[in-house]
Amino acid sequence: FGGELFWRATLGYRHFLESDLFGTNALFQIGGALELDVEETLPLASRISLSGAFFFGEDVTGWSFGVGFSF
Repeated sequence: FGGELFWRATLGYRHFLESDLFGTNALFQIGGALELDVEETLPLASRISLSGAFFFGEDVTGWSFGVGFSF
């Protein structure tokens, strides 16, 4: 789209105070995203992003994938 490309790193931690989720009391997450500036090309959006992350905890692992539109 001819716009500037940005990147973003993400890091997260979640602790479940009152109970557990799938046998774990805490989850860690690490991931990143690529964001494309499309403000000049698309009239309703300023950025489009693709993100992904890997999360893990005691006896649980997984991943997530996302697509975002900022306007």
